[in-house]
Amino acid sequence: MEIDTTMTVAKAIPTAEKVPVTVFVDWNAQICEFRLENGLEDSEEPDSSEVLYHVFGKLRNLLSGQRQDRLNGKQVQRRFEVHLRLYHGWHEERRQTPRRQNLGRIGVEDLSNLSSDNWVSVRSLSFGDYALRALDKRIEKTTGVHFPATYRCQGTNKIYSEKMVDTALVADLVVSAVQTDETSWLIVVGTDIDLMPGIYAAESYMHGTGRKLAFIKRRDAWLRCNDLHELKEA
Repeated sequence: MEIDTTMTVAKAIPTAEKVPVTVFVDWNAQICEFRLENGLEDSEEPDSSEVLYHVFGKLRNLLSGQRQDRLNGKQVQRRFEVHLRLYHGWHEERRQTPRRQNLGRIGVEDLSNLSSDNWVSVRSLSFGDYALRALDKRIEKTTGVHFPATYRCQGTNKIYSEKMVDTALVADLVVSAVQTDETSWLIVVGTDIDLMPGIYAAESYMHGTGRKLAFIKRRDAWLRCNDLHELKEA
């Protein structure tokens, strides 16, 4: 009688890992980009849900390359839980702008519909006019935010512009980076090179922690930052 000495090798089951991802979005830059890609005029206002889907598409493409990894000799399968923070001129004086009102109608079901994949989901949507770190006494009572009047008319020419938007994004980014009990990855979605000093600061705080950082923007010819286009350990 022959004895079968071959052994069945069990296939290693990947370790599941939930990864929180905080995403800081320059909303105006995404609207401009959406218009350009879809042939819209500057006067045409795109649907907020479509712009959100546009942003999520970028995130999905970036995160898809991070789904699987090998850490400490073990295969890791990641599931990403995305938390979106949108930065824009959300208030004209104390009144919510139409864009802010439109986004306020987006509910939990709308967020869950952004993704049909089981490895990435959007868990929350918040706005940059409420700071991640500031004293409660700085909250303006009528609006309930730290930064009202982020959309202001300059002078007598009736030209409106955003105020405190980029700096609010950078402040929140650095606050998120400096938290020692945080495990979240951080992603900035924007086009403004003025954000770069804050991103460099965040990177330095995250260095050596195993957390990852990315800045989704076009390449820059002058700064040594193009590797930040990909999610890498800080």
